[in-house]
Amino acid sequence: MRPPILSLGLIPLIAMTLAMTPAHGATITKLIDFNNTGTRESVQNPMSTPLVIGSELWFTSEGGGEVGFGTLASYNLATNTLTKRLDLGVPDEETFYDQGNSPTSSFTRDGNLLYYTTTRGGTGDRGTLNVYNTTTSSNTVLWNSPTNSPATNPNTPSGNVAVVDRGAAGKDVYFMTGNGGASGSGFGTIQRYNTVSGVTSTVYEFAGGATAGRQPFEGFTQVGNKLYFNTFTGGNATTTGQTPASGNGAGTLSALDVTTSGSESLTTLALLPLGDGSTRLPAHNPFYSAAQNALFFTTVGTAAQPGSLQKFDFATGTLTTLYEVTGAPTSSGPFPDGRYIYGSAFEWGGSLYYATRQGGALGGGTINQFDLATSTNTVLYNLSSDTGNNLGGDVQSGFAFSDWDGIPALYLLTRQGGLYDHGTLLRIDLVPEPSRALLLMAGLATAFLRRRRPAPSIS
Repeated sequence: MRPPILSLGLIPLIAMTLAMTPAHGATITKLIDFNNTGTRESVQNPMSTPLVIGSELWFTSEGGGEVGFGTLASYNLATNTLTKRLDLGVPDEETFYDQGNSPTSSFTRDGNLLYYTTTRGGTGDRGTLNVYNTTTSSNTVLWNSPTNSPATNPNTPSGNVAVVDRGAAGKDVYFMTGNGGASGSGFGTIQRYNTVSGVTSTVYEFAGGATAGRQPFEGFTQVGNKLYFNTFTGGNATTTGQTPASGNGAGTLSALDVTTSGSESLTTLALLPLGDGSTRLPAHNPFYSAAQNALFFTTVGTAAQPGSLQKFDFATGTLTTLYEVTGAPTSSGPFPDGRYIYGSAFEWGGSLYYATRQGGALGGGTINQFDLATSTNTVLYNLSSDTGNNLGGDVQSGFAFSDWDGIPALYLLTRQGGLYDHGTLLRIDLVPEPSRALLLMAGLATAFLRRRRPAPSIS
């Protein structure tokens, strides 16, 4: 546990110290190794971005649980304890896998309700939309995907959902499926579930085409009445000197206007260029920065060109490649910055933070910081997915931010590595240790001076 702040008089000093502290002085701590004590009591292989609720981090895990098909879990930062909230994929007398299983999505919070999707399970064994009530500790399946035959059936939902309040008409819960859709193309859909009617409707079907995206990936970023998201493929954008291309495309950035239920409209904001392998295949929802008035997102890249950072500027309506991850133009590397960015970017203090799945000095990926002012990239930590390594590796999620104990920090889940090779939970403090010592000394001094201040006289 971190030392407590001893005085309210410290608040101005903390703000000043943080403003002067370079983020690259960050330190990393492994909070827990996810265990392998059988499957019945374990939490394993998380792929979600943690959700901060007070001093707790809530998340889903793809593996572990009673039958090995995933869990819902939380980690208490104040007590350093892990709690398994629900075992997924547990059969009952009527329907096998009725709760869904193998989740990769993060939670979306609406009061005491946590919405999430699963990629498998349910009555069609092709995924579900669920809600977990933190007050009653109960889980409810809201939608079961049909089987994936015919291919027009929406199936395999992934990523976080978006919740839009419609007043007396209830709330619309928007989620995406990676497969299914118009004319049997199977390029994915956007679905809308209403909490009052209990009806799920298809909002949009991705059918490919010259500019349309396809295969929506990893959920929504909600800003006002618009839901921003990436498609993994589609778009078919070209660069100078290229002829228009067909095929899978390099992906898109899109927005769904949800101002009116039943009259949603989709706009493709930007097409990823085919001409550069690093800028191909965005694989996570974008991060919205109000300060920058921009969306930031990452791309996976190819085997030889290992990914990039992208910025969409709302003021100009333009997409810019901020950085292409350094790597040799061969699939064998080396890849000093890491490669394959499947997680989301996070902006804090004028820098973007992101993690890679592979590459780096130890082969299990990296945690990087990109300074927006200087356009410089720094590898903060090298990860490894080998059993028994210190930090873990194979990150496929994003960062959560919390300053619950007075120290701003990022929290990150790894899918593999750690003592048992089932992943870890990492804390990255954004204030270096010397600054923390100064904060503590200032707190002691303030408390001492307040104790010595003469008491007011009473007449």
